[in-house]
Amino acid sequence: MLTVDNIKNAARDLGFDACGVVALGHLPNEQQQRFSAWLSKDYHACMSYLKRFSDKRADPRLILRDGAQTAVVVLYSYNTRQQQPQHLPQVSRYAYGMDYHELLKKKLWALLKVLHYAVKCFETGKTGDFVKMRCFLERNIFDR
Repeated sequence: MLTVDNIKNAARDLGFDACGVVALGHLPNEQQQRFSAWLSKDYHACMSYLKRFSDKRADPRLILRDGAQTAVVVLYSYNTRQQQPQHLPQVSRYAYGMDYHELLKKKLWALLKVLHYAVKCFETGKTGDFVKMRCFLERNIFDR
C-alpha cells in the first residue's frame, strides 16, 4: 500500500529537499488578487506566458489533466556549491550549474516510476511532470 510517508521517503531518496501530498483547489482570493496585481504591474517582464490563462493558474485542477485532485509537490534547491570566478560577471546560482529543467525532469520521472511500481493503476501517459511545462502558482500549493 502506498502511503504519504512512502512517497516522501522516495522523494528524499532521490535527493529532493522536501515533499508533500496536497489536495488541489482554488487559491484563496487574497493570493489570487496579489498575483493579478503583480501581473498588472508588469512584474512578469518578458514572461508573457504568465498572463495567458491567469485565471486558470489560480486553480491547478483546471490545468492538470483528467480532473486531478491531488498533487505530489517536491522542493529541490538548485543552489550550487560551485563558486563563480570573481573576475567574471556573476549570474544567478540556478543558471550557473546544470540546467535545472533537465535535472528535475530526470528526478521527477524517477519518482513517478517509484509511484508507478507502487500503485499499478497509474498509467504513465496520464501523469506528468511540471518543470515549467505547465505554469501554475506552485509555491502556493506547496504552502498547503
